[in-house]
Amino acid sequence: MTHAAHVLTLYSLLFLFLYSGPAGGASVFSPSFASWGIAREAVLGRMIPSGTTVSELSPRANPRYENKILSYLTSINGELADRITIVQASSSPRRDYLFIRNRLMAVMELYGPVKSAAFAETLRSVTNVYGSPHVQHEGTTTTYSFSGEKTLVLVQLSRVGEHYDCTVHYYARSLFKILLTE
Repeated sequence: MTHAAHVLTLYSLLFLFLYSGPAGGASVFSPSFASWGIAREAVLGRMIPSGTTVSELSPRANPRYENKILSYLTSINGELADRITIVQASSSPRRDYLFIRNRLMAVMELYGPVKSAAFAETLRSVTNVYGSPHVQHEGTTTTYSFSGEKTLVLVQLSRVGEHYDCTVHYYARSLFKILLTE
């Protein structure tokens, strides 16, 4: 099997495992896709399965909304908050699509409380696509950082009381270069 075929097979397995909707039907979201910067309408039409409840929010109007990538962006340029829209899809896991000027730049998946076996499978699947992570421990949170050709990924596992919460951030590798031109 060629390297490209092997990567495609791993990618397909990750796609089927992580991105099936509640009824078992796969969405068309892909963690390693090369479509960063696509228009909001395309995401709503192709990446979010029909029938999924979708809501929209603005960071300025929702200051308590938490998203690590959004926090980074607004700490660099606070005025950027006026050009950012978050589209939340009530899938499992919940996905928050971050748009700058109606162009997709990041996706956050909120798994919520997870069992260690489920987290291990999620981490293994992401590792199969992106290779070995850089691991960082800070307090009760462990962050696994991955780097792909067009996508950077942060997988965070945080101890909350008696359980662990898992959040995965996918974002465009060129995101910070784009910010320089904004």
